[in-house]
Amino acid sequence: MQVRKVGRMWLGYDRGTHHNARTWIHVMHLLLAAASLGGLLYGLVRTRHPALWAILLTALTVTAVNSFFVSEARHNARVMPLLIAGGVAGVLLSRRVPEARTAPPRTASAPVRPASASSPRDAAAHR
Repeated sequence: MQVRKVGRMWLGYDRGTHHNARTWIHVMHLLLAAASLGGLLYGLVRTRHPALWAILLTALTVTAVNSFFVSEARHNARVMPLLIAGGVAGVLLSRRVPEARTAPPRTASAPVRPASASSPRDAAAHR
């Protein structure tokens, strides 16, 4: 019963007073919800940003509460803008994460010049 309520909340859209189901709106809703959730999860995996965690926990909390009470497609209308913003933020934040460096790390055996003798002119002035 809980799974049916979650499906009723997220897999449909509110048809309003006319109750005419429109396939293209239903497809667009599903694509938008899936892309937003995918972007949010992608950003979480890449960045672990606390704002993305807050968005995910808010969406999960609203879903859990609605799965115990009356769940309708109109109840996701309050959460969809947050989910879309989280998906966009997840993708944009993950683009800012630097990739792994390809240069090997410096080892202790490499000579390190003292800071006071960084250039011959500085060394002459230091004497």
